[in-house]
Amino acid sequence: MLLQKFDNQNPSTFTNWTLQIPQRTGRHIIYTIWQRVVGSDEAFYSCADVDFGGAGTPPPTSTTPPPPTTTTTAPPPSSGSWAPGTAYRIGDRVTFNGLSYQCRQAHTAITGWEPPNAQSLWLQV
Repeated sequence: MLLQKFDNQNPSTFTNWTLQIPQRTGRHIIYTIWQRVVGSDEAFYSCADVDFGGAGTPPPTSTTPPPPTTTTTAPPPSSGSWAPGTAYRIGDRVTFNGLSYQCRQAHTAITGWEPPNAQSLWLQV
């Protein structure tokens, strides 16, 4: 784990930091936490999934066959159309602007999380 700390930073509008990341290959997560210094105890968190490439080790091969899979499709929510304030389960299907989407992560929708804007939550089908 790499930890870099920037103390006593108080940006007025925009701050850009350059990080020295050790040589890496393959997929990794960059997790960021920053906290306001003046007038608040607010903390902000972000996570980035990155691929540095060059991962030359193939995935392990399984000696036992995987169990048979069955494909099921979950019925769409009662409304059928995406709507903020609606609780969606994995597999739920909705329509938005004439396109169909399937829920990837259970969540309660809010404005801004429309299917084309939230690809981590929705998969176009």
